[in-house]
Amino acid sequence: MKPSQTTQATPHLAAIARITGDVTAILDADLLLRRTADTICTEFDLDFTGIFMLDDGHRTATLHAATNPMDCRIPLDDDNLLSAALHHRAPRAAQGPDHHLPCLPPTG
Repeated sequence: MKPSQTTQATPHLAAIARITGDVTAILDADLLLRRTADTICTEFDLDFTGIFMLDDGHRTATLHAATNPMDCRIPLDDDNLLSAALHHRAPRAAQGPDHHLPCLPPTG
């Protein structure tokens, strides 16, 4: 890792350490998810962070914790950012209004 990459990664590693500490200390799942969403949003300088839970059939994702709580259910058969993140098993960040999910606040 180059020195400039190390400097950029340090705050992110600190945020990950805080979340890891919360996981071992907070026994209330709802509180843990809310705190995790807040930490990710703040530390990574994001407009919005949401944590979705899948239904038993893996057909719908429901927003379970977010920096701006709201009622949000997204079908996973659509071509959308959340479906792509779940399909690839990797996080996705919305970049502008083209990636907006209907029930979430618009980005940048």
